[in-house]
Amino acid sequence: MKENAAQKKARESEKKSGPAPGISPRKILLFLLEKEIGISEDALGAETIDKAVCRRMTACGCGSTGHYLDYIHAHPAELQELVELTVVPETWFFRNKAAFRFLEKYAEKFRKSDTDGSILRVLSIPCSGGEEVWSLVISLTESGIPESLYHIDAVDVSRKALARARSGIYGEESFREVLPQREIYFARSGTQFQVRPSLYSSVRFMQGNLLDEDLLKEEKPYHIIFCRNLLIYLSAAAKNRAAGNIERLLHPEGLLFLGHAEQSPFRHSGFERISPSGAFVWRKSPAGAGDPSPMRPPRSYAPPPERKTEKAPPLPKSQAAPLPDALPPAEKEVPSAAAECEQKASLEKARCLADRGKLDEAFVLCKISLEENPTDAEAYFLMGMIYHAVGNEKETENYMNKVIYLDPAHCDALEQLWLIAEHRGDRQRAEHLRKRIRRILAKEEIL
Repeated sequence: MKENAAQKKARESEKKSGPAPGISPRKILLFLLEKEIGISEDALGAETIDKAVCRRMTACGCGSTGHYLDYIHAHPAELQELVELTVVPETWFFRNKAAFRFLEKYAEKFRKSDTDGSILRVLSIPCSGGEEVWSLVISLTESGIPESLYHIDAVDVSRKALARARSGIYGEESFREVLPQREIYFARSGTQFQVRPSLYSSVRFMQGNLLDEDLLKEEKPYHIIFCRNLLIYLSAAAKNRAAGNIERLLHPEGLLFLGHAEQSPFRHSGFERISPSGAFVWRKSPAGAGDPSPMRPPRSYAPPPERKTEKAPPLPKSQAAPLPDALPPAEKEVPSAAAECEQKASLEKARCLADRGKLDEAFVLCKISLEENPTDAEAYFLMGMIYHAVGNEKETENYMNKVIYLDPAHCDALEQLWLIAEHRGDRQRAEHLRKRIRRILAKEEIL
């Protein structure tokens, strides 16, 4: 059968940088998604991607994956429609309040120290449905910065997410915790809430892709970049591209806000972590600094060491009991390769659920994973982060200690323990953990 233009284009594209010739249409679709938005099937989940493909195949009248692939090549705009179904729009107002508390402290310092009327530039990418953007507006307003002295660029790859963000209309599901200022910043209409028009003046919405090397290249650097809960869904190559663009877009003295599971790409890339427990804030390392530690405290805009612990809805009573303190015996039967793959997939699903705020479901999957493989340090780490999300510092510390028992070089767990020690005022333990992290990082750099 004669090869049509679309098939020829796909084959030539794959020959240059994609899958090997003869690979299945599904694999080619995965490659196209990874190329377009960096999505990793392992992180997002095969079920999510397959459902999206099936829905679009039905919409386009395609009877097979091969026919749908041909359709995409013949109708390039269709790839965006598929993208719309694979992005993860789950978010809510003031998600991770610790980050916004830290932002407000920084904004107050910026306002008091700046005498020439400089504009505080903020980037929210991805901005999803806009809850983060309007949370930023409220935080900056509460910190005393006039709308004329800050500018927010809200960027997302999804047209549908941007349309929702621009509308500024939200239901109760977007307010997962009590927001005392809701009546101030929103107008109520039945069961919905509309962002007040006066808040729009300093916000600009636009479609864009963090993997695009030309993204916002004509813009000045940003003092604040919120890039949370995107990198966890990306392939390793896409993470590197995204991190490179973030480095380019961030002001030399700016702050980068990440999600809790997104620290690794910046650990060896000229960045240092500066935030208290739970905020996950990084900055570019000062040039020529004598102390290369990523744990050096901030200079002038650190929030006070004492802070109130935000309460979050507890886990159901049937799930809230911690696992036994005793760690499993080392001689436990080693799982097969197939079992290991299944456990890894289950843990990745648990991570995604936790990121979407579905802590109960993530908790259950973690327990199942630990029952099947009680020496899995990553499962213990995720359990610790779930307890951290509901404000249980004691259990967070308990699980992080189990992590470093199983994996003494687990920097993410050590960082959590360091931050807990800092919060408690245990300077001796905090310094010990900080030095331990530095030794591990220095060894990794040598290797």
